[in-house]
Amino acid sequence: MEEKDKYGESFQVKESKAMNIVLSIIFWIMFFSAINYNEFSNLNPQTTTRLFYLTIIPAILFSIKIGKNDVIMEVNKLGIFYNGAMITTWPNFISARYSQEEKIASISDNFVLFIDYLNVETGTEYISKIALGKTQNKSEEEIIAAIEHFHMLSQSVSSL
Repeated sequence: MEEKDKYGESFQVKESKAMNIVLSIIFWIMFFSAINYNEFSNLNPQTTTRLFYLTIIPAILFSIKIGKNDVIMEVNKLGIFYNGAMITTWPNFISARYSQEEKIASISDNFVLFIDYLNVETGTEYISKIALGKTQNKSEEEIIAAIEHFHMLSQSVSSL
């Protein structure tokens, strides 16, 4: 009973508003600090312009993300959805796992979710690779747990 209350009708992964707010504030502070810096006379105009763009563009993008409430991934009784498009239904689902992808010169985590499923028409197995964002509001473990929960729920319903 507790599991059903935990997930409800669907499990949704969205952008983390708190993370976007923090990042937006940091970039806005950097932008206004760059404007108020008085030693630009020593820099050439191209460097000054680049400095403004390197701070204002992320500040605007993270500010826009704060207002959005888009669902990135949804897991429910019908199957798994990514950006509103269905990846697979439960009868065609095989497995799900996550892994960290190695990227050269990257110091951050690069987690990806692999979803194995079957195409009923061709009988071919497919693997969808989904990059998991760094500003999402759910962890990789929570996503896998939700997939397992709804998959088991679908199997118990179909066996009745």
